[in-house]
Amino acid sequence: MTTDVYPGLLGKVAVVAGTQNTALLEVVGAFAANRMPVAVVAPTRNVTTAAAGFFADTNLGVIAVTADPSDSAVWRRLAPHAEQRLGPIDIVVLAGELRMRDLVVGMLLPDMAARKRGVIIELGTARAMREMPTGVHHYLAAAATEVVALAATGSA
Repeated sequence: MTTDVYPGLLGKVAVVAGTQNTALLEVVGAFAANRMPVAVVAPTRNVTTAAAGFFADTNLGVIAVTADPSDSAVWRRLAPHAEQRLGPIDIVVLAGELRMRDLVVGMLLPDMAARKRGVIIELGTARAMREMPTGVHHYLAAAATEVVALAATGSA
């Protein structure tokens, strides 16, 4: 977990989802250190419990959902709930299967594109970047520190 604070992240809201538990928790910890509200989706309770634990001593919003992140029903419920409770989603970090990516991006990209603002970051994938709407950036990254730095520069 990084201890650097990036001023460009203050007030930003993130969604972090996936099956790569170590990477997912590193990113959530880094976002918590940057005082960002986060919605987390992971298939195992120990991961979502650990993710929520980063926010235990804060007044920041956190939503931790134990579910299959490639299940469309999860995203139909979570996306509007996260935006209502935490605010507009600025950053999406995905650490998992490609089918999850298409689903999550399909659910969250339209709002980001309408606001002409957002960052989508994928961890540990080799997939080529797709064309993203103006104002929405797309990155491939491998480390939590890189994710935080990219998010800070891409969504400010």
